[in-house]
Amino acid sequence: MQTTLTRTVRFRAEHHYHRADWSSERNREAFGDTAVPHTHLFEVAVSVSGPVDPETGFLVDLGALDALLEREVRAPLAEQSLNEAVPSFRHGRLQPSTEALAQVLWERLDGSIPLPARLERVVVRESDSLESEVRRP
Repeated sequence: MQTTLTRTVRFRAEHHYHRADWSSERNREAFGDTAVPHTHLFEVAVSVSGPVDPETGFLVDLGALDALLEREVRAPLAEQSLNEAVPSFRHGRLQPSTEALAQVLWERLDGSIPLPARLERVVVRESDSLESEVRRP
């Protein structure tokens, strides 16, 4: 039987949308208020699945999962500008959208989840009304 466990971490970070090859005016026209740096309290929910260990009663070593989320999510992003903290967002190469951040975090976490669990889903919430999800097919 497969079971799913979801752990959520929160961090405050700023971001803004811009293209380096556009003028400030064109960026403001395209991205409006989001062209200037603004802050969110991001929530990242990471779901893992697998069999529950019959001896411990747990799906995953929660301490190891928490350490992974601290190392790969909170520590590098908390109180940072996502535009600078995430290499693929630097210089406007990729916009620091919730969709892109969910994909980046999936790539950071997939393959690093303590076995025998595996990553199933990453949800990034930018606000109560905006979230993006990446899930295993």
